[in-house]
Amino acid sequence: MTDCCVVGPGGVGGYLAAVLAQGGLDVAVVARGAHGEAIARDGVRLIDPQRADATPSRVSVHGSLDEAPAAAALVLAVKHRDLPDLVASLPAYLARSGDGTVVLAVQNGVSHLSGPLAGVAPDRVLVGSVYIFSHVESPGVVQVLGGPRLYRFGPLQRGDQLAARAQTLAQEWVGAGLLAAADDDGPRVCWEKLCLLAPLSGITALTGRTVGEFRELPDMMLTFRTMCEEVRSVAVAEGVDVSADVVEFIAQGIAGTDPEGRSSMFRDLAAGRDSELEVLLGDVVRRADQAGVPVPAMRAVYAATRLRYGVDLPGARPADPQSTAVLTASLQGRPPT
Repeated sequence: MTDCCVVGPGGVGGYLAAVLAQGGLDVAVVARGAHGEAIARDGVRLIDPQRADATPSRVSVHGSLDEAPAAAALVLAVKHRDLPDLVASLPAYLARSGDGTVVLAVQNGVSHLSGPLAGVAPDRVLVGSVYIFSHVESPGVVQVLGGPRLYRFGPLQRGDQLAARAQTLAQEWVGAGLLAAADDDGPRVCWEKLCLLAPLSGITALTGRTVGEFRELPDMMLTFRTMCEEVRSVAVAEGVDVSADVVEFIAQGIAGTDPEGRSSMFRDLAAGRDSELEVLLGDVVRRADQAGVPVPAMRAVYAATRLRYGVDLPGARPADPQSTAVLTASLQGRPPT
């Protein structure tokens, strides 16, 4: 049995596959198109200042989950839009893989926690969050810009046996050179990251600024902290045990994180691609409304971001060309033309 199969070797999944393979584990990926072809031909190449001497990681490449080998850990690292179709194929994969396989979903946000994923072998599903600034730079190449590179996860539905399997998996990955940690409560792990990611994604997308730039403005950091508090309040209203200490931990982390960091949501919106705006900010606002929790800062940033990029506005262009040009130039580190 393969040690790990990663579906979606992008910035998160590709880094995971590369590091585990470098650490001696047997790794497979499910990928198609130019990215899959490049990985099959040349391996996964990491551009990471912490792994400057790393050679390309050789992994087996498969065009679909139906073609993928049975694995001890099946990691779902696809975007939300691709998750429903993937979940629909999980029962057949798990049936041929046997009881030794656990599934780990590492999507951002929390909307997937109560979706179809929850109905697929709940005693074998882990959910978690990844703390990394990374993206696919070109086919077969994953670039890491920063972040702690932490993979943290736990059971979707709490249980001692699955929690123990999560601990075993984390220990195996740590042994292969990955920074990994297991928790006994997977949904709490996802909510804690959402306390960071929703504010970070909203502010970087709305302002077009890096972490290093916006954290130098006291008023912007006050807004960021307020948004973190609001997300935590929604989590608590839904019965999730997110400690008040998380907000202070996040604020301290932002103060010391990589200054050039930006969210993938910013990159997607700036390029006119589908983004996680609704999965991150929109979902928090809607949940807050249902729970009767006030989230004025989150609502304002969400609405302003939609306005800036023309998201779901009748008659609006997908993105303002001039704004997109400025943001794209900023990403490339050059003056706008």
